[in-house]
Amino acid sequence: MASASGVFLAFLSLTLFTGVLAATENLEPSALPTLPPANPDISKDPCAFSDIDKLMYRLENTSLSYNTSLLVETCDDICRLLYGVGNPDILGIGAMVSYALQGIVAMTFRPCLLIIHMFWGETRHGLFKLLLRLTIPTHRANAFTAVCVLISLAIRLFDKAPAFERRFCGTFAVYQLFVSGVGIAFYFFFHRFKDRVQSILFIALFGASVISCLAGFGVQMLHIPGAMNVLAGRTEGGAEFFSSPPQKIFTDCHEMKGFPWVHPGEDNFASGEVTGLCVGSIVLLLGFVVSFIWKQKRLDQANKHASTSSRFSRFNLVRTALLILPFLIAACTGSALVRMFMAMQKIRQDIQKYGKDEYEDNEWGFGQVMAVIVWVQYIGDLVTILIAAFTNDDEKKTSQVEREDVAPAANINQPRREASQATSSSPVPDQTGNMDSVEQQSNQSSAVEMPTMLARQRSTWTRNGAGTYLPA
Repeated sequence: MASASGVFLAFLSLTLFTGVLAATENLEPSALPTLPPANPDISKDPCAFSDIDKLMYRLENTSLSYNTSLLVETCDDICRLLYGVGNPDILGIGAMVSYALQGIVAMTFRPCLLIIHMFWGETRHGLFKLLLRLTIPTHRANAFTAVCVLISLAIRLFDKAPAFERRFCGTFAVYQLFVSGVGIAFYFFFHRFKDRVQSILFIALFGASVISCLAGFGVQMLHIPGAMNVLAGRTEGGAEFFSSPPQKIFTDCHEMKGFPWVHPGEDNFASGEVTGLCVGSIVLLLGFVVSFIWKQKRLDQANKHASTSSRFSRFNLVRTALLILPFLIAACTGSALVRMFMAMQKIRQDIQKYGKDEYEDNEWGFGQVMAVIVWVQYIGDLVTILIAAFTNDDEKKTSQVEREDVAPAANINQPRREASQATSSSPVPDQTGNMDSVEQQSNQSSAVEMPTMLARQRSTWTRNGAGTYLPA
């Protein structure tokens, strides 16, 4: 009897299980009650995630309860929540305009100024002197903007930033460091530590940019399981990243909803092409500086002991290199800046495409506010320097005109002065000649009359016993 009842119960269980499968076979996946509620204390809605932090917390702590494919299929906002719908702080239109201004002034006052310097020199071209005055406020604006937005980036990455922001921040950080690094290199090349206060300020700003960038990337790497192993090429550690619930959702969003693929090696750093352009620009700049210093300090000493033919060939080689390198530096720098800016703009377009109505672009964040403040101050410095330059030019022209007016008058008075000097100086030799003749005649007459005068005086003197004269 016991065995018969056991067989009956097993048959009954199998029948019920088969019936349940048959009943649920034609149901949609979203109708299956397999998803836990997003906020158990509030409601049973499985999609009611308010932000990405709560979603990541639920996925990481209750991963066994979630069917990520079902979650993506059921909840339309999950992919937009993970990928992000825009951060006006660093992705807003005002911030992008500021980044474009950074690139434009970096090209104008760095490589282009170097080309002007090498071809026209600093003494022959007034445009070079004006641009050289503008390099200090220009680099100060770029450096302050870089520090402000990189600090904002680091603060944002301390939270678990969405995928689009991580992708944006990778290129954005390299862009800011590149602009700041190129600016400080050209500043020291042209000004050579003349102003110690400005030099210390620029070094401190560049150091703050580097520290902010490294801090942001370091925190971001800690938030991604196994990401460092993936970047290092170790697939055994990469399995932890690709098997994590967040990455499963990224994979499902890519395959089921058409969102871009997310990979830490591609999203957290700039592309290899952009990195190559940046490194190439830095190498070319260092090569130019070394060649310039060698030409200025060593070439003259070496030419003293070299033959004419070797001196001529060596001078032409260095001169040719110094004329070509500025164009190569400008090409690499401009290409890197344009490619990075276009990559950031493409990410904004993706956010607008996938974020749809939830995309935010009108709020003012820290990055946009600081960008406006910095560039308004820069415009004030620019106007002040231009007014001072035009004022000095007007003063120089006025003084030059005054000198030109005085010069003809001096030339007219010069013949009159020479004539008067000639007429007044002509009697002088005759007068001196007459005076000499008068003195000569007086000496001759005194020589003739002197014995007669002595004889008259002796007649009045008394004589002694010897018959000699004694004075009275």
